[in-house]
Amino acid sequence: MKKIVDESGKNNQIWITGSQKPLLSKRVEDTLSGRVVELNMYPLSQAEKQKEPYRKSFYPSFDSQEKSHWAYAETLENIVKGGYPALQNISPENVDIWFKSYINTYLFGDIRNEIQDMDTLTFKKILKILAARTATALNCSAIAEESGLSQRRVKQIVDLLQSCSLITLLPAYSGKSIKTLVKTPRLHFVDSGLCCHLLGIRTVEGFLRHPLRGSVFESYVVSELIRNARNNGDESEFYFYREENHGEKEGPAEIDLIKESDGILYPIEIKMSATPTTAMAKHFKRLIGNNIGMGTIICLNDVKTILSRDILVMPISSI
Repeated sequence: MKKIVDESGKNNQIWITGSQKPLLSKRVEDTLSGRVVELNMYPLSQAEKQKEPYRKSFYPSFDSQEKSHWAYAETLENIVKGGYPALQNISPENVDIWFKSYINTYLFGDIRNEIQDMDTLTFKKILKILAARTATALNCSAIAEESGLSQRRVKQIVDLLQSCSLITLLPAYSGKSIKTLVKTPRLHFVDSGLCCHLLGIRTVEGFLRHPLRGSVFESYVVSELIRNARNNGDESEFYFYREENHGEKEGPAEIDLIKESDGILYPIEIKMSATPTTAMAKHFKRLIGNNIGMGTIICLNDVKTILSRDILVMPISSI
């Protein structure tokens, strides 16, 4: 490949696809520096499922009033189903079978060489433990205690799942602040359908009853915004913000997501609610002292609206 590229001087001649990213990276002897562009293929985004693959990267704006692309029920159905292409036209009774096969053949099969002494049952157990911790701080010590694995082993599995784009470790924002900030990254599942399957959620009704529905909802939005950006070649940084808890009655100040682009911070709050209020964005002011852009509350509201002069409400299915 190196010879072909160097001799021809042309781009886009060779495309290499595959799911075994960790294994491939180890076996490629030449890094082909300066000759290769690596693209992560995520599960289908909302925009792709809504037949708008060229939807622009999300930036809050009052320019136009947009209605939700999906009704409430359809939005929740897509959260439970997830974005894997094979599931978009499959009958509901076969979804569970597909996910079980996916875990056994692709997930465990692809990383088997990296964790040779781990059996399938243990691998599934760690996946379920991680799913139950989506949208929370990564705590390898607690995960190790619950799973019976060593912390070193847990970190190895987390790294592998991240390299396969199955989970995202969202870094904590650590900019200008007089407060002590949490520095531990927050774990998010990339595909909500896989997360729901691991949590035993099979239907919208089951999702609405589940105690972790808010966490799955948050991870879904975080994943959509990152995926939306990367699909547009937007390499903006994403963070969450959380201060240490020093006994405050209302708990520590927290912002679910911050998008940083060209030195501007765009705070985003994610709420599984159809009636947003300014109180939901009260911690945006913690970023004062930085260059702050318009804040956004992403929720189950059905129309894009202005909540205040610097806070926008965005329907989840329009991001």
